[in-house]
Amino acid sequence: HNWKYLADFQLCDAFVIATPPDSHIEIAEYLLQRNFPIMVEKPLALSHQEAAKLLPYSPAILVNHQHLFSNAFEYLNSHLQLSNILSIFSQGTGWGPFRDYSPIFDYGPHDVSFGLAFWKKSPKVIEARSFQAMQGSNTKLVLDYEGIKHYCVLGNGFAEKRRELEVHTTQGKYVYDGLHHTLHCNNQEIPLPSTLPLHNSCRAFIQQVQESKYDVRFDFSLQLRLLKTLEEIQKIRS
Repeated sequence: HNWKYLADFQLCDAFVIATPPDSHIEIAEYLLQRNFPIMVEKPLALSHQEAAKLLPYSPAILVNHQHLFSNAFEYLNSHLQLSNILSIFSQGTGWGPFRDYSPIFDYGPHDVSFGLAFWKKSPKVIEARSFQAMQGSNTKLVLDYEGIKHYCVLGNGFAEKRRELEVHTTQGKYVYDGLHHTLHCNNQEIPLPSTLPLHNSCRAFIQQVQESKYDVRFDFSLQLRLLKTLEEIQKIRS
């Protein structure tokens, strides 16, 4: 509990919480009550009711959804018009880790957060089904944003690790490779800064602490929508 000592005696400016998710809210509440901004490893919690305990607090809360801090996502979010998006496909798969909570809450936050951040609202319709794995749990999703569909495959029962996002638009197809941090449009690579998502998220957190500028990735309603969506996915596929 050395972190409590740091908080009680105001020995730092902000905290990063990288503990198991069932401990996040208890730690976060303690720090937010003392007016510390926090950066939290995903998932913020294992239910939206638990996460809602943080609603009364005003300091910045950043949940570290790595894809949302990739240079590719920042490019897409600033260059694409929602009206030009035809469909999205993403894949977040690998072998393990096998945790004591559902991989929907482990792998799901990365991919589901894409659509939520693009449209800034929850999907109208959710389809989810599990499919067989020798070990672990895999899921196919369709998230329907008023006719624009996000097709997603995720799970911890795949031999091959993949982190991909395809955005099909009226101008062509954008492909983000989340393992190599590259972005292509119609097979032509788009030059991006070389910084990694973790660097970008830490930089954004520091800037938020110092300047308090609006950033959708700090919007707490995004975190609640994400957790509600993950809970619905888990319910449908069970």
